Formats: sequence, structure tokens, C-alpha cells
Amino acid sequence: MFKKILKYSGNENRLLKVSIFQSILSIVCSIIPYFMTYLVIDRLVTNQEMDGRFLLIIGITVLVTLILQNIFYLTGLSNSHIFAFNVLQNIRESLQEKLEALPIGYIQDKGKGTMKQVFVEDIDSIETLLAHAIPEGISNLLVTLIVIISMLFVDIRLGLLSLASFPIAIAGFMFMFKIGSKYMAEYYAAGQNMNNNIIEYINGMEVVKVFNQDGHYFGKYKESILNYRDKTISQYKATRPSVATYRVMFAASSLALLPVGSYLVMNQSASISNLVLVFCLATSLGAPLLRLVSFLPALMQINYKIDELENVMNFEPLQVGDNEFTGENYDVSFQNIEFSYDDTPVVRDLTLTAKEGETTAFVGESGSGKSTLAKLLVHYYDPNSGKITIGGQDIRELSLSTLGSLVSYVSQDVFLFNQSILENIRIGNPSATDEDVLEAARQAQCLSIFEHLPNGIHTVVGDKGGKLSGGEKQRISIARAFLKNSPILLLDEAMAYIDSENEKVITQAINKLAENKTVITIAHRLKSIKDSERIYVLNKGRVECFGTHEGILSESETYQKLWNAAIKSEMWQPKGGH
Repeated sequence: MFKKILKYSGNENRLLKVSIFQSILSIVCSIIPYFMTYLVIDRLVTNQEMDGRFLLIIGITVLVTLILQNIFYLTGLSNSHIFAFNVLQNIRESLQEKLEALPIGYIQDKGKGTMKQVFVEDIDSIETLLAHAIPEGISNLLVTLIVIISMLFVDIRLGLLSLASFPIAIAGFMFMFKIGSKYMAEYYAAGQNMNNNIIEYINGMEVVKVFNQDGHYFGKYKESILNYRDKTISQYKATRPSVATYRVMFAASSLALLPVGSYLVMNQSASISNLVLVFCLATSLGAPLLRLVSFLPALMQINYKIDELENVMNFEPLQVGDNEFTGENYDVSFQNIEFSYDDTPVVRDLTLTAKEGETTAFVGESGSGKSTLAKLLVHYYDPNSGKITIGGQDIRELSLSTLGSLVSYVSQDVFLFNQSILENIRIGNPSATDEDVLEAARQAQCLSIFEHLPNGIHTVVGDKGGKLSGGEKQRISIARAFLKNSPILLLDEAMAYIDSENEKVITQAINKLAENKTVITIAHRLKSIKDSERIYVLNKGRVECFGTHEGILSESETYQKLWNAAIKSEMWQPKGGH
């Protein structure tokens, strides 16, 4: 475990060594007053003379060592924290590099709560190990061993008597460790589940309220919290007797030492001076020992967390190259694609092509694999088998930045940052001028969004664009695509939140954006794609048929069903309507 941590320490190991040395000095200083106490008691019981000068020296020594103890402790703690936070930074940066190499879909599947716990709570918890458990644990262990050896050297019988309670304490600790390990996996799984449910409940609160689903979703939210509480309490209840045992017995050095040691002194088998010295040294062991064992359960938890951190990121990274685009054209080809979510097949031996300068549409019932193909093209995932090419070049040979420059992806799920509208559109091309951004906004029919806002295009949209409607966010997403102006345009339900009043002008804008590009569109509104040069009908992850609207309407039962449903939905109106 220490190797796992120290590999992230870089050049900061020196600080750790210094903090360990300072912690040792601090503990030694904390033991010296016990030795001073021995000198005073020894003179009392042996009727030796004590003058004011002797007592003054004793008092000054105790005062100085207590001051030095705190100085060494605080400076050591400062160095260990600097070391710890540098290591935490390195861990986060390392995990970020691994995270960026993982499929986006895998990260989404893990959930925001799990990722938050990994990057915040779990990494922060390692700080205890780095800043406290390692330097203080090692120093307390070394000093404990030195004191035990000293007691055995003074009188091996009295030394062993002072350690008589240790076997019981160690047995209690080992039992606690075993029970704690048993509950650890369930405890952390419950914590991750609770985090995911809390985030889901907060993000979906508006929908929950609108559809009066408080009971169901609050119940799920509450259940996860209660489950985490129960797992935590169960762990504490199971380990409480063993914790109480080892805490009491580690501090019970006088349990056998005083009665048996006194008997040996009375029988003149041991000296009273040695008994007093061993008693003082044994008493000084209580604080370092309890401090030492208090870190060991943390080591158990942190070891589990380190494994979890590595396991979360221990997923097959995306197959990414570093080549520039050298394709012959901008034709997009899916060749014998197989893909599954976990063990559920979604795309099955699928082959199709979207030609440059044409609009290609994917249609099919929910779950047919349409959006999955879009995500495979923008490299959210690698296919299980087969390949995707642009102009004959496998996208896995391209760097992510190169692929990103080739494809403008307009999804139905639009994310806006808590920045101005201007900066949210500029994401499409960070080097664009303000004039370029305004032109892209005009082409995407966005001017009406901000012309009535107090700060216009500089208005901050709020968290996740909460100040804007779904349709307004969709138009900003289209403006990004205008600004990016990539040769391949991927529209995944790009009109999902556009009202009928704006649908015509947005359609015109998209048609202008699509000129001379490879356009792939996914839409439930079949009317919007019926003029596409090629329509692929997907059914359970396979291509059922393809062609023009007129051709497949007479050929495909699936397409007929979808088209008839679309016509009926347009003709539908509430009872009493005209």
C-alpha cells in the first residue's frame, strides 16, 4: 500500500522523511517527563536527598521538553501536510489522465455520484494516511519498540509483566480488523449508491414535482441514505467490543506489573528503583500505542479506497492514435459493427455508409441502436468488433482532437456551462472572435434568445443553463456547430426541444449548415428526414433496409409503422379542438 502511495510522491519524499524524524523527536520529548518523574519518585522511595536545585532542573527539563514536543509535532505535521497535499494533487492529475483516456460512456455509466466520491471524498480521505498515519504511525511504532526494549533491558521480568495485557489487546485488534474487512465492501458500495441517488434526486427534482412522483423518488433517495446509515451502524456495532478490548488492554500496563512487581520487590527479587522506572516507562507507552492503533483501521479503509480508485479507472481505455486526418473524403462508414452495453447486445454486425454531400438518416424504434451509432462515431466507446472509418481512415488511428475537429455533434442532451451565452457558443471554436460568435448565433436563430435579456449575449445562463428553456439551449448548441463548421455534421434529435413556431427557421438554418457536408441525422419526427438521400431503418441493432423515403415506405413494415405513427401524432388534437 505504501508503494502505491509513494509512487505518486514525486520528489516530495524528503518532506516525509523530515516529518517522520520530527515526529520521533516529539514522542521522545513526550516520554522524557515520565523519566523525570521516575528520578523524583526513586529518590523519594530510596530516601535520597533532593534539594531545590535538583527540583528546579527537573521542572525546567519537563517544561522545555513539553515545549519542544509541541514544536516538533507542529513542524512535523506541517511538513507531512505539505507532502500529503502534493501527493493528492499528483493522484488527481494521474486519475484525470486515465479518466480522459476512458470511454465517455463508461464514465456516464458509473454515475456522477461515484465519480464525485472518487475524486473528492476518497482522495481526500487518503490525506489522513499521508499526513498523519505514515509519519505519526512510524514514529510511534519506533518509539514504542525502543521503550519496550528499554524496559526489558532494565529488568526482563518486570518488562514482560508490563506487556502481559498486550496479547489480549492484539487479539482484540485483529478481531476488529477481520470484522471491519468483512463489512468494508458493503459499506463503500452503500456510500456510492447514496451519492448517486442524492445527485439524481436533486437533478430531477423539477420532473419529480411536476409529475407528483415525490413518494417514489424520495423513497428511493431515503432508502439509500438509511441503507448507508444501517451499514455504518452495523460496522460500528460489530467492531465495538473488540475496539473497547484493545483500547483498554493496551493502556493496562500496570495490570500485572504492580501486584507481581511489588511481590518481587518485597521478596528482594527486584529493586524498587527498577519497578518505578519500568512503571513510568510502561505508563508512557499508553499514548503512543493508542495513537498507533488508531491509525491502523484508517489504513484498512484507505487500502480499500486505493484499490477502489484504481479499479474505477482500471477499464480498457479508448483505442486512440496520434495521426492527423489523411482520408480520401468525408464519407463515414460503419463496417461489421458489434457493440454491447455490459452483456446486452445493442448493435449487431451492422454495416452502412453515409456519403459526403448527402444527408443520411437513421430511424427505428427506441432501443434500435440509433443513438449508440452516433456515440460510437464521436468515440464515446470503442466497438466490440468492426471498425468506423472516415474517408477510409479508421477513427481509432486519429487523435481525439483530430476526430473532434472533423465532427460537429448536436445532441438532444445539451450541456451549458455557468458562463455567458457568448462563451457557451464560443466552445464550438475557442479562437473565434466576438463577431464570429454573433454571426453563428444569428445563423442559428439565437438572436431572439438574448435580445431581451439585460446583458444580452453576455448574460450568464446559470448552472447547466437553468435560465434558458430546452429549445433555447438546443439553438445555442446548433450555434456551436455553426461556429465549429466541421465537415461532418451529426444531429441526434437536434430538433427535440424546438417548438413548431421556430421549427421552420431552425430547419432552414440546419439546411444551410449542412451544405456540402456529410450529414447524419437521427430523428423521431420522420417528416424532418423524409427528404434525406438515404434512410437506414434499424431494427434491434441491425439494418432492416435502406433507401429513399418512397422506396422504403413500401418495403419496410417497421418504417411504415413509424411513418403512420408520425402522421397520426401530427393530426392528433385534444377533444373539442378544431
